[in-house]
Amino acid sequence: MSAGENKLGRSLRGFNRYGSFFIAFVLLIELVLSYFYFMSYDHPYKRLLLNLILLILFFEIFLTVTMASISYTYRSNQVRSGILLFLQFGLKFMLPVCIAAAELLNSDVDDIRRIYIRINNALAAAVKREIRPEQVLVLLPHCMQNKDCGSKITEDIGRCAQCGRCRIGEVRELTRAVGARAAVVGGGTAARSLVREMRPDLILAVACERELLSGIADVGAIPVIGIINERPNGYCCNTSLDVKQFAEKLGCVIGACHSERSEESQTMRECE
Repeated sequence: MSAGENKLGRSLRGFNRYGSFFIAFVLLIELVLSYFYFMSYDHPYKRLLLNLILLILFFEIFLTVTMASISYTYRSNQVRSGILLFLQFGLKFMLPVCIAAAELLNSDVDDIRRIYIRINNALAAAVKREIRPEQVLVLLPHCMQNKDCGSKITEDIGRCAQCGRCRIGEVRELTRAVGARAAVVGGGTAARSLVREMRPDLILAVACERELLSGIADVGAIPVIGIINERPNGYCCNTSLDVKQFAEKLGCVIGACHSERSEESQTMRECE
């Protein structure tokens, strides 16, 4: 088994564990309410109690289907139209609950964050929209820059000397080649300010799991495709990037742009 497959399996096991605990907790509430329902023969609120039990039962089934939908999408990296609602619910509610529980217990946090990022990426890529290459913003963390480099690339990525000691030069050239914009940011506040200033239609962000989750939540309606960085020296020090993976994701985004434009051009020629 490869390292990637092992990490994928570990993440799913962590999510399934917390998800099952959550569903079991909801089931426990339902059993307690059911006990009171059958014990209260002529209670004036008995009908209300029954409605509440049925509502919780529906919620429990919805959670179970959501959990199965997330697991399927995480493994296949495909979004089926029939489970779109469950995936959106999972991103808004179930996964944040699992992450909060993992943070409370200080266990499996990054594993579940990786599931959140992968599901978010699948949903962002599945939505068909017209995006011009220049409206794609690539955000890189400052910790990708070699700590001994003196270039102030947070002010202008064009100042990168492309010395090869980090991956920023390669990313800059890839984005320039396709017409996208790229920037190096020093933190979440700087990233939010830059997004407000540039107003992109799509963001391709590189960061650790925690920062990606925070960024996805901060930008709101703007689609974000997250790429988890590599940390050979630990957090926030000379982090790196799988350039091949980045190029593939950038190519998919820009390829969709060019594909839509080509289809429009072909349609116009046929009309003429």
